[in-house]
Amino acid sequence: MKTHLFSFLVLFAAIVCCGCEDGVVDCTLIAVPGIRVELVDARTGHSPEPQQFIGVAADGEYRDSVVTFGGRLRFAFERPGIYDVRIWGEGYDVWTADNVRVRDGRCHVGTVELVARLEPAAP
Repeated sequence: MKTHLFSFLVLFAAIVCCGCEDGVVDCTLIAVPGIRVELVDARTGHSPEPQQFIGVAADGEYRDSVVTFGGRLRFAFERPGIYDVRIWGEGYDVWTADNVRVRDGRCHVGTVELVARLEPAAP
């Protein structure tokens, strides 16, 4: 009986630990964006003046849209895929990035960092 209990405990510890020393990954419960885009005014090299910007990331039929007032946009939370990204705001040309590949990771997607150099629209 003691031998069976000991064997069970050893097996249970092995299953629970499952490679504790070099195989277990502590995954967090946060949602990670697949795409993060920093907005930059191409004239100044700095973040554009606070105003409304709209962004859309599309992967086939899936669409993720974001509205921000300068700074950064985040898309495709925990969703791998190949995206076409469009960003626009008053006074700027539409900025695009096609075929942005977001890869699945061990715990979360791998975030793709982009910089949108926003060109002023022609008057």
